[in-house]
Amino acid sequence: MSNLPNPKTFSSGGGFAAQHKVPRTLPIFVAPTVTDELNTVRVALVAIACWRVNHVLFGFDSSFVVPEIREELKDLAALVRANPESPASVFGHADPVGDDDFNKPLSGRRAQAIFGLLTRNVDLWEELHRDSHGADDWGLKSIQVILKHLVSASGDSFYAGAIDGINGSGTKEGVRGFQRENGLGVDGVAGPATRKLLFRAYMDSICLGPDDSFVMLPEAFLGKGQDAAGKGAMQGCSEFNPVVVFSQKTTSDFARETDKTERNAKNAPNRRVMVFLFRAGSKISPEDWPCPRVKEGVADCKKQFWPDGNTRRQSSDEDREYRITRNTMACRFYDKFARLSPCEGVVAALVRIRLFDKFAKPMQSVAFEADFAGVTEKGNAVGSFAVLHNVAVPGTVRIRWNKLPARKGAPATARPVFEYEMDVFVDVRQGEREEVARRKLSNLGYSLGTTLADNIKAFQVDASLDPTGKLDDAEDEINRRHDRALPRDVK
Repeated sequence: MSNLPNPKTFSSGGGFAAQHKVPRTLPIFVAPTVTDELNTVRVALVAIACWRVNHVLFGFDSSFVVPEIREELKDLAALVRANPESPASVFGHADPVGDDDFNKPLSGRRAQAIFGLLTRNVDLWEELHRDSHGADDWGLKSIQVILKHLVSASGDSFYAGAIDGINGSGTKEGVRGFQRENGLGVDGVAGPATRKLLFRAYMDSICLGPDDSFVMLPEAFLGKGQDAAGKGAMQGCSEFNPVVVFSQKTTSDFARETDKTERNAKNAPNRRVMVFLFRAGSKISPEDWPCPRVKEGVADCKKQFWPDGNTRRQSSDEDREYRITRNTMACRFYDKFARLSPCEGVVAALVRIRLFDKFAKPMQSVAFEADFAGVTEKGNAVGSFAVLHNVAVPGTVRIRWNKLPARKGAPATARPVFEYEMDVFVDVRQGEREEVARRKLSNLGYSLGTTLADNIKAFQVDASLDPTGKLDDAEDEINRRHDRALPRDVK
């Protein structure tokens, strides 16, 4: 389990699990009183860890969970163990194929499948099996997958045939074998009573921790199991929060193609289920939880949209990725959890920032403070470098620094007033050419407070180039000097 997802591959495998970089807790101010009046304090809901399961661990166009999810569930078990008393919530997501109203229950069904698996609620799986939704029909194929996975007393699978949904002799004999070993009436029909035991045996065989069975109680989720329909514990987000949005041209090209294989493959990162763990002791009231239940419509979802929510998830001139642009998700409520989440592709990098004095000489033994993504890190430089962990990429770091107190007997926690301050842009390769140049020059010490041409001229003089002020004449050298320093050594 890693805190550094590879943005190119994290969504193409089975899943991903990680801790978040948790924002600092702000002080709480209360008013004094001499009466029976009380202060009301509402603590923000903060996601501290995440687990992502991708579309490949569900049946195609289905909410049925395939056996290969077992390895990913071990990661979730480890994550839950590492964060005791941290309540969870499950969010299902669909890709933009289809409309909002169709995708809302579809995304909810996958969230329900995961929640039912984790809590061993076979009734939720029976509901999914009984009630199909479009192509999401568990049917006999799900029974065949389970029979093929489960091992009989003889050590063989109950079923060895094809997963074809055909109720042939092999399938019937597999059902009979399971029924015999579990004290059921032997008729070869996977009816409700047989499915109840099949589902439970399958859940127990795939939902394992590092050492033993992994089960979460409903009380381990937000809402504490107070709502019978799981409000707060599981929800479907329809297609409202994509991590990839195609350009208008790409979308048009896909629409013209009769074979949708490429479109479906490129949409894969959007088809996912996320589990967030929240700060230990977090509590919610199900009535106040903004996300609708899995079977409810999209109206309450849309109440949580950003003002430009619909625009965010629509095609524009370029392909957009959430990890780069942070402007693809419509729901502001979900977006605040995703914004710091490695499971949504947010890269958390190790960044070293070299600290200089006003004479452009590296400073040794300095104290620094750095603000990024709602977090303030304080420390002392290692040599002339401030070392920062888990910086969201792309992002901006505001850093302040000065020499450590030199006076004898000064406490170790003492800090001077910071003399130096600057913004450092981390991973600035994306965007318009001139904006990239501005940010790279700023990282190299050429202020954003002047014009780009002035910054280029100053850079050219220092680099012994003809001071034309033209980007064409300086771009290669700017890139060379900047990119050899980033992301490890930001100057």
